[in-house]
This record gives sequence, structure tokens and C-alpha cells, in this order.
Amino acid sequence: MKTAQRYRISSIYKALLLFSLAGSLATFSSCQTMGGGIKADKHTGTQAGAQVDTQQGATQDAQAGAPEWTRKTPKSAEFLYVVGYGKVADRTTSTKRAVADGKDQISKWLETKVQTILLEHTSETASSSRSSVTETALEISRSVSRASISGVVQKAFWAESDGGVWVLLEVPRAVPIRQFEEAAHTLTRRDAAAWSAQKMKEALRKLEEEL
Repeated sequence: MKTAQRYRISSIYKALLLFSLAGSLATFSSCQTMGGGIKADKHTGTQAGAQVDTQQGATQDAQAGAPEWTRKTPKSAEFLYVVGYGKVADRTTSTKRAVADGKDQISKWLETKVQTILLEHTSETASSSRSSVTETALEISRSVSRASISGVVQKAFWAESDGGVWVLLEVPRAVPIRQFEEAAHTLTRRDAAAWSAQKMKEALRKLEEEL
């Protein structure tokens, strides 16, 4: 009887021991899995960082040795400058795209500037409604812009190692000023009430200051 009791107690003790051991092994295995996951995350982070660094390095390599004007547009009392950029399949087409980009910048800037100045120096009259004044201002601004674009000269060129092309364009400040002055005289003759000579002189002065 006592022998049977000892056997049962021994069996229960062994079962508890095995249960405890199994639990310890499960905890250890879980910790190992979590540790592996952290390492994988760190590894992934390192790889992502390496990719970013590679991309930044490629950009820096492409721009290595770039002239100052690609980062800061020059200023001059005699010329307006603009920097154009283009990048397509080949260098010739990229250069054309860069020049077109620069001319487009000059065109839009001059159109907006001239139209704004004209509208600030005109008045609505009985013979000239606000809508017609606005249309006239837009027409003049476009003519000044077109004349200026025709005078654009490419002054510098620089190609990146990755195929991107930068161009520095210049246009004499005298071109849009002269074109504006001629247009102002025409406007005054057409409708002196809306476009008075005095107002046009003031508009011309302001354009000279802001170019």
C-alpha cells in the first residue's frame, strides 16, 4: 500500500517537473524568436538607410562640379538672367528642353509683371470698360514677352553626369523696356482717357525699377 502511494507521488512529481521544463523551453524559444525579429528589423533599417544614402550620393555625384549659376541665378543691371533645366533621352534634346524651360520662365514672369503694372496705371472710362482694359493689358504684356523672348541668348551650359542639362539664359533689360514704351505710346493715342501719357510714364518707371 505504502509502495503504491510512493509510486503515485513520484509519478505526480515527475509530471510537474516535466510540465515546468516544457514551460521553460517554450519561454526560451519565444525569446529567441523575438530577438531574431529585432535583429531583422535592425537589418532592414540598415538596408533602407543604405539605399537612401546611395540615392543622395548619386545626386551629389551628378551635380559634382556644378557652376555657381546652377544654384544661384546671377543678377545684373543690364541683363535679366534665368536658369533652365532639361533631362530627357539624349543631350541634344535635353538642351532644347532646358532652353525652352528658361524661355517659358521669362515669358510668364514678364507677362504677369507687365499686365499688373498696366492695370495699376489705368482707369475705367465711358469709352473703355474694365474688361476691355484688361484685355488690352494682356495683349500688351504678351507682345512685350514675345519681343523679349526673341532677344534671349544662351550664355552658359552645363551637363550633369546623369544626363541632366542646365543652361543660363540672358536677355537685355532694354528689350522689354523699349517694347513697353512703344506699346504705351500706342495706348495713349488709342485712348488717352484710359491710358494717359502721365500714367504710362509712371508705369514705365515702375517697370524699370522692378526688372
